[in-house]
Amino acid sequence: MKTYFSWVQTWMEDNCMHSDILPVLQEILLTLVEIKVAIHKYDPPSGQQEEWLTAQQAMEFLYIEKRTFYRRRNEEQGKWVTKKVGKRLLYLKSSLY
Repeated sequence: MKTYFSWVQTWMEDNCMHSDILPVLQEILLTLVEIKVAIHKYDPPSGQQEEWLTAQQAMEFLYIEKRTFYRRRNEEQGKWVTKKVGKRLLYLKSSLY
């Protein structure tokens, strides 16, 4: 699999870019990669934030039927993190594992 950097470099070489520009563009690309890594390091991806599921979504996530879901919910009482929003009970996705 080609990286973005190698793809740009190949494209520039194939399109006969001036040879003085290529090193400058390579330096810019490397700087952009370093910036992206630094941002990712200090700003965790949104997938790491808490995700709350409805009962139906939790059943689909666990691939289980309604009856099994409520039986397991009662068996694992206290292990599944829940919160009530209005009349709905939501389940913390990470606690369902």
